[in-house]
Amino acid sequence: MKGMSNWNVAADARSMKAWLLILPGTLTTVMALAAGGPMSDWDAATTGGHYLLSGHLTVYADKPRVQMGPLALLLAGVLPGPVYMVAVCALLPLVLWIVALPYSPTLQTYLRALVGGMLLAWPWAALAVQGHADDALVVLGVLAMVSALKLRGEFWVVAGFLVAIAAKPTAILFLPLAVMHSRRAGILATLGGGLLWAPFILADVPGFLAAGPAQGELWPYSVPVLLGSVPHTGIPGWVRPAQLVGGVALCWFLARHKGSVAAATGVFAFRVLLEPGTWNYYSTSVIAAAIMLDLHRGWRVPWATLLAFVSFVSGFGVPLTMAQGVVRILALAGVLALAFTRDSEEGRYVLVAEPPHDLA
Repeated sequence: MKGMSNWNVAADARSMKAWLLILPGTLTTVMALAAGGPMSDWDAATTGGHYLLSGHLTVYADKPRVQMGPLALLLAGVLPGPVYMVAVCALLPLVLWIVALPYSPTLQTYLRALVGGMLLAWPWAALAVQGHADDALVVLGVLAMVSALKLRGEFWVVAGFLVAIAAKPTAILFLPLAVMHSRRAGILATLGGGLLWAPFILADVPGFLAAGPAQGELWPYSVPVLLGSVPHTGIPGWVRPAQLVGGVALCWFLARHKGSVAAATGVFAFRVLLEPGTWNYYSTSVIAAAIMLDLHRGWRVPWATLLAFVSFVSGFGVPLTMAQGVVRILALAGVLALAFTRDSEEGRYVLVAEPPHDLA
């Protein structure tokens, strides 16, 4: 009877894993396609993608509205709109599988990941509709790094970083995860990222350096505005350097003292907090990482995922109302604070394998 009971539990876990890989992705795809074709930054993505495919390595200097890495631009340049959205939606099941991979393959693990995945479906569909494969690929790459760190997979740590940095240059914030895994991983990730971006930088150095900082808008009830900047006057000069320096330092500190899962979640929340824009789909990366943080911490209630989802829901509409802005900031700050907490001794999920030098 005991053997039969164990078999039933294993069968239930396999069934829940199947739901995890099918249900959120299906819901995301339906929601994205129901919204029509991709919009918002889709035009900039396709323009940049076609320009890059025509052989112009000066794409970032010539078209400064393009704020995506070459991998994301190539996807937008090659795929028709509906296919592009389906491709972005198809990344969600892979992300959820990666999130659960380091932990024991139990019914409880997959159930909690499924609950988080259902909350993530709506924000992930927003990424597809907004034309932001870059953000989706950054989430995929960074969480692959974290999962690989837990499973002693040096190759996948480096591969995850290269996918992320090829999708969006802001992935540089997560380089400490590779550096702290091993000296070789840090060198390979640094060299690989440098070689990937070098052709675009060297094609027009002044144009490349001038392309990024001037783009974007400063919206009411964003953190820079609360710190004294005036809305609709351009992005303050301190914001991008603060995101870069603060994000790298935060990643290093959290990875060293709280673990790589906390580092990924904390850095995503930190960067979104400092963003001059208040678009709700910015929170998608925070929700995805928060699912893994809740799994790792072993909390009975998925506090990080819920707070991250609140930051998404409260961000509807531009500009936000004061109440929306306050709730959004508090929710993101709450996720960041949870990244600094300790693992729960009761209910913590067992890792499949621990790295030889655990960052926690």
